[in-house]
Amino acid sequence: MVALKDFGVGSKSIEERIHEETRYLLDFFSKKQNSLIDASKLFPKVASNVVSNVIFGERFDHEDPDFIRLLENVQFVIEQNSPFRPDNFFPILEVFSTTNQRQAAVERFDEMKEYIRRRIDKQRQTFDPCVIRNFLDLYLAQEGKQDSKISENYLFLTILDMYFAGTDTTSVALQWCMLYMLKFPDVQLKCRAEILEAIGDSRLPQLSDREDLSYVNATLHEIQRIATTTPMAVPHATLEDIYIEGKLIPKKSVLLCDLMSIHLDPTVWNEPEMFHPERFLDDKGHFLKRETFCPFSLGPRQCVGKHLGEAELFLFFTSLLQRFDLIKAYPDQTLSTEGTQTFVTLEPRPFEMKFTIRS
Repeated sequence: MVALKDFGVGSKSIEERIHEETRYLLDFFSKKQNSLIDASKLFPKVASNVVSNVIFGERFDHEDPDFIRLLENVQFVIEQNSPFRPDNFFPILEVFSTTNQRQAAVERFDEMKEYIRRRIDKQRQTFDPCVIRNFLDLYLAQEGKQDSKISENYLFLTILDMYFAGTDTTSVALQWCMLYMLKFPDVQLKCRAEILEAIGDSRLPQLSDREDLSYVNATLHEIQRIATTTPMAVPHATLEDIYIEGKLIPKKSVLLCDLMSIHLDPTVWNEPEMFHPERFLDDKGHFLKRETFCPFSLGPRQCVGKHLGEAELFLFFTSLLQRFDLIKAYPDQTLSTEGTQTFVTLEPRPFEMKFTIRS
């Protein structure tokens, strides 16, 4: 958490990192306008590049073979670790399978570890303990410390955690944003009108603009509510035996909270199945915080990437609507809001769309 804060999460420097990827994205769509874009293939690259900037200090070209392979490995491991795969609970089922997918996932994971090892070895050649440039430098600064309370292996696995979590969750959230803007073009128009009135089109949106974009904020919150990206939240563990409603939860139990049971609770939200951004606005049209809105888990130990994810979602979303009309691939295209559960995320079904420079 300290490292992410030092690298600008919640400050201007992370905004600059996101803007770097935003400019690439805007240029890409300008050249590809009216072309069919597969959201499920594009946005993982966008989200991953922001995390890559924090970890490695630079972004990848979208066609870089190493980058493409990294993302393929991330996706494969995530798919094989779905909590709903029967063979993850009953390994005997592997006997009846023609391919050992779990072993393949382990090999893919090891391949990612080896890639990061190579990046660490390369960065060691230019490492200066007085100038910490990125997360790999933090790793190198920790390397070999006898009195450290954080092991090198822990830091190494943290790098992998950041890559997995930072790529998957933000990418999926952006895909849901695109899908709901296609399904509700009237909401898209209202968001754009507010962006142009508050910011214009001569500069990129900034995090400081959030206070002036109440309807945009309300829309982003409503998308995250109705399409909860991580339904099972961040796992927690009990530090001691506790009783909940008379039932014993033993010490060291892993606890999962079903966030959708909160986000779709009819006693909390009026018509929770309906997409209605105005539920996050007060009578004067100002953004209204809701305590029952919890897409990043509950309690003090929420997702460590919360602020980074919020910043990415806001800046990418507003920048795209500022410049482009988001259009269905086909006029009669049916867009399902039923998601598919992977390892931790609820992903929309793959869909294509068009980006046209706004009229």
